Amino acid sequence: MKKSVRAIILVLCMLSAQLLLAQTDKPKALLYQISGNGLTKPSYLYGTMHVSNKIAYNLSDSFFIALKSVDMVALEINPDSFMNYSMKYILNYVSPSVRYEADYGNFYKKVGKLPELDLDVLRDMLADIDQLSNYLMFRRSSFTMNYEEGTYLDLFIYQSGKKLKKNIGHVEDYNESNELEVMSYQPDPNGDDDDYYYNYDYDPEAKPMDEQVDDAYRNRDIALIDSLMRKTSTKNHYKYFLVERNKNQADALAELMKTQSVFCGVGVAHLGGDSGVVNLLRMKGYTVSPVTQKSSRNTHKMVDKMSDVDYPLTFSTFVAEDSLFSVSMPGDVYTVYADNSELMYYCPEMVNGAYYQIVRIRTKEQFSGMTKENRLHMIDSLLYEAMPGKITSKKEISTKDGMKGFDVISETPNSNWIRTQIYASENEILIFKVRGEGKYALEKNGNTFFTSLRFANQRSESYSTYVNPSLAIQLDMPDNRISHELYNTGIRSRTPQLLRLEAFDQAGKQHYRFILAGLHDFTYLESDTFELKAIIKEFFDDLDIEDYKDTIGRNGADMFAEGRASKDGINYFVRTLLKGPSYAVLAFSSPDSAAPEKYFNSFRWTGYQYRDGFSDVTDTSMYFTSRTILNDVNVFSRTLYNRSRSTSSMFFGSTSLFPTKKALTLYGTNVSETFSSSETPEFVEVSFKRFPKYLSYDSTSLSFLNSSSGYYYSSNPYREMVKKTIRQDSTGSQREYYYCYSDTGVSRVIHVKHFLKDGALYTIKALCDSTEGLTGWTKEFFDNFRPSDTTFGTSIFQSKGSVFLDDFVSSDSLTKAIAREVESSVEFDESCADKLISFLKSDDFRKLNEEDRENILDYIDEIKSPELTDVLSDLYKELVDSVSLQHSILSVLSHQMTRKSFDTVLELMEFDIPLADNYESFSDIYAPMYDSLELARTMFPALLEFTRYPEHRKYIYGLLLALRSKEMVPQSMITTNYKTILADANEEFKRAKTEGLSSSNTYEIYDWLNAFATDLPEVKKEKIDTVCFEIRNANLFEVLMQLLITDYGSNKQTREFFSKVLNTRQDDILYSTILVMEKSGIPVHDSIWTSLSKKPEMVVDVYKYLNRKGRTNLMDQSSLTQQFFAYSKIYNSYNKEDSIVFLKSSTETIGDKTGIVYYFKAKRDGDKIWRLAYSGPYPADGSVVVKVQLTKTRDENIGKKSDGEEEINKVRKSFYYFNRPRAKESYYGDYY
Repeated sequence: MKKSVRAIILVLCMLSAQLLLAQTDKPKALLYQISGNGLTKPSYLYGTMHVSNKIAYNLSDSFFIALKSVDMVALEINPDSFMNYSMKYILNYVSPSVRYEADYGNFYKKVGKLPELDLDVLRDMLADIDQLSNYLMFRRSSFTMNYEEGTYLDLFIYQSGKKLKKNIGHVEDYNESNELEVMSYQPDPNGDDDDYYYNYDYDPEAKPMDEQVDDAYRNRDIALIDSLMRKTSTKNHYKYFLVERNKNQADALAELMKTQSVFCGVGVAHLGGDSGVVNLLRMKGYTVSPVTQKSSRNTHKMVDKMSDVDYPLTFSTFVAEDSLFSVSMPGDVYTVYADNSELMYYCPEMVNGAYYQIVRIRTKEQFSGMTKENRLHMIDSLLYEAMPGKITSKKEISTKDGMKGFDVISETPNSNWIRTQIYASENEILIFKVRGEGKYALEKNGNTFFTSLRFANQRSESYSTYVNPSLAIQLDMPDNRISHELYNTGIRSRTPQLLRLEAFDQAGKQHYRFILAGLHDFTYLESDTFELKAIIKEFFDDLDIEDYKDTIGRNGADMFAEGRASKDGINYFVRTLLKGPSYAVLAFSSPDSAAPEKYFNSFRWTGYQYRDGFSDVTDTSMYFTSRTILNDVNVFSRTLYNRSRSTSSMFFGSTSLFPTKKALTLYGTNVSETFSSSETPEFVEVSFKRFPKYLSYDSTSLSFLNSSSGYYYSSNPYREMVKKTIRQDSTGSQREYYYCYSDTGVSRVIHVKHFLKDGALYTIKALCDSTEGLTGWTKEFFDNFRPSDTTFGTSIFQSKGSVFLDDFVSSDSLTKAIAREVESSVEFDESCADKLISFLKSDDFRKLNEEDRENILDYIDEIKSPELTDVLSDLYKELVDSVSLQHSILSVLSHQMTRKSFDTVLELMEFDIPLADNYESFSDIYAPMYDSLELARTMFPALLEFTRYPEHRKYIYGLLLALRSKEMVPQSMITTNYKTILADANEEFKRAKTEGLSSSNTYEIYDWLNAFATDLPEVKKEKIDTVCFEIRNANLFEVLMQLLITDYGSNKQTREFFSKVLNTRQDDILYSTILVMEKSGIPVHDSIWTSLSKKPEMVVDVYKYLNRKGRTNLMDQSSLTQQFFAYSKIYNSYNKEDSIVFLKSSTETIGDKTGIVYYFKAKRDGDKIWRLAYSGPYPADGSVVVKVQLTKTRDENIGKKSDGEEEINKVRKSFYYFNRPRAKESYYGDYY
């Protein structure tokens, strides 16, 4: 039974009457008495832990005596405000950066889907202590609950103060504390920590840090706790998270003590040290004395006795916003959106440690004809598993208003009682719950709640217009409706749904549903028709209806899709519309077959309306100004905090709001956020990029936009959107680029502006309807967006080579260390040639380690100075013991592409040629020579001397072949070196037979090049040297064969070599050989083509070549079937399936292609599991093609004797979404 306040005061009087002040110089205490400096009555300061663990409850007589003696109890934050702050910043807070992302799963499924009523939904809603209540009132852990008190210490102090009729105060402002917390994440000045939150040397022999803190708290050693905080914090974390907050706490406490005595509880970490609250108060002139904390036998009973005191409550009537019910509540009621199907009214009763909760669950069953009686039966079957603890009572109940349900009482294992009433209406399930300590829910306060519950009659006949100016929509529905507004809640990041309306007719047989959803995708546009029909498909899939009809129509200017179907005597109708980022779904179910034309045609898109005007706003963390709704100015003041809370990677790399000097120099920053109106679901995306310090771009190119701003795609599939240039301006150091992106079959447009200012790039994006353009808040924000006056670095069009060299040898150790970690290219140009040459000649360069010298050399290949060539030549001769540095120097000289530099390369290779483990190591030395054949020809025949080194052989022979192909060297050069070439060819042939060919054959490269060049402008196509391209990408064996075959007709040894190779049994070698012969006009026996075409791993390549030549008659005709081609593709995919069994073929539509799909079951080598594989669609006329939409092996297992029909039916459903990224089931999943 609860006790009165008088009883607790009697117990307090039995404790020691006088507080004992410690006499030692360095006392250990958690409780401090504050006196002097004009105080007429002492106040007290206590160091808490914000937990319910018993370690925090080692209290004393003096703790309770001090608590009783004061006028006010103050904590960091007043618990009376906890729920308000939670609503604003955690539960229903709508951050400017929160919007629904399509990556959360199949967008079209989420637009119109409602969850099913199941055990998980009920269990979450009926839980003993939900996460919200635990955070507010208990702070319990399931692992340590047997070692915890009823609540955390801070709330116990608050509850005690309330029960002792003390005033309640606070010493911190929640907003300011949040901002200081964010500031604490900044790296230290000139810091270089990758993870700068924990900043101490780990000692494996020492206790874990949390245990050290616990021990210090037990010993009341605030000095040690302060030392541990310093040890584990960076300077900025300690400064902002502790020191600055300590100042605020001391100032606020001093102000409170001017008018009343105070018992103040703050986290113990705030007390100790020179900057702790204890010392700050002393510096203000107060006498702050530690209080000796001794316990009597009554002390430990005080916690329980104080908890048992019943604080009297005053109840008032709460009415649901749709007036469905009213009930008495003991305090403020908060609307919390627990999920997109659950609406919660929550009333925390903080003083007595209880909460009152009403949950409204909207599920799909009522729309498909399930009666409330059926739902009650379903609930009844789930209660045993769903109720926490042991059910001690369950009664069927009904109200005077005709509502039926269950009244359930359960007892949890820790002897707390919960009372719950569950009702089912036509549209929803309602749960009313009270939970408190002990039998709170069964006593006076709980009874007051349940006996006051009243339901209103919802059987109205009227039909009226629903208007929502914040969502810009209106429609007509029955007045028997409930609404679920999600657009301005924190859960909108997890669902695209903005609004849901459910209604029914007076008889309860016709059901109406309206859903408004939104998706702001700034990089992709999808076909309107596809999206409207996809939503209909998912609507019927959710009802387990496969057979439905859909059509496209218009209502005035609005295009819509409409679907209809019937099941189990119920007719279903659905209409979908879209406009800009908004999607509307109107659904109707009825036993009648008449379409709801009045309902469907009543829908209208209206313009957004705003309660407030617009005002200028400045974002101080992303450095821009714009205009937004007047009320949003306060939102922007909180932006920095909420970005830090929602950005998991903010401490690392280039996505950080607070990068280290190292990260800023090496990677720059790239922060992207979305901002929205507080009144309407309108969004823009703003990106702020600071380029790395040493990065520069060509001023005539716009490549910096592509590298910074993402790509813009549309359906059809993944085709780049149509880009339209609106404006390009240049004013002073700022450049502006304005583009619009759209596509055919799409009624939406993406507007993009880029602002380049010195070393920073701002990008703003907005999505709108193509006919209306930007409107309302979006237009205000977009059109008025401007970068701030802050300057970031130097222009990206300015060479950074000189700056890099200065930093590389800087006297500042951190600057120098960072410059030596640069991994991206630093652009050196002729402007810094003199400084670079001087540096390379200096002792400073020679003192660098090998890696740092290599980094410098890797960046200087754009400077063509003859003096630099000489300096590099001298350096090379000094570095005969370093292959990597020799390699770098040769690469630089080769990229200079001058006569002198090529001569120097040859000279240095003759002096001392570098060697490596494989030929790929030196590709960068030879690559420029293919682009400068006129200069490279003078290196022959001298360069051929180095073909004796395998790592150089491919490139030198390749250059010789390129030169000969263009008749830039005589045939005699090949003839003179014939024996060496033949010997190398024989060696490579042996290697190929053992290891296989090392790269794709020349005709595969040719196919790739043609595909690549298709999208290039004609000017660029002309610059592609297909001869050199093929040679550079050919393998060495192919190059050698092409060199040998130049005298095939006159050289017997060459013919014998090819005859030997043609007798090989390795198909890849044989295929490459006959391609070389065909290219040179050497006839190949028809039987070779026929034999290769029978091989599943070769048939597609053979067909591609012969089809191009018009000679497919040479193929084995049994191979020229779609089924064999499909089999071939499966065979060549996924490690070459060694067992493939044909199952069936059928006509399917995959994406926008309809044709025949071939299904197989396959298993990999050594695998006992069969999996479904398929390829298609192939043309309906039976003709073979090389390219099809899809060839895939699924993960689902198929039984050894199964025909795979179940798995085939499952995969068929996925074909609809092929190459539709918004339909992927997960971030890592397929696009269908």
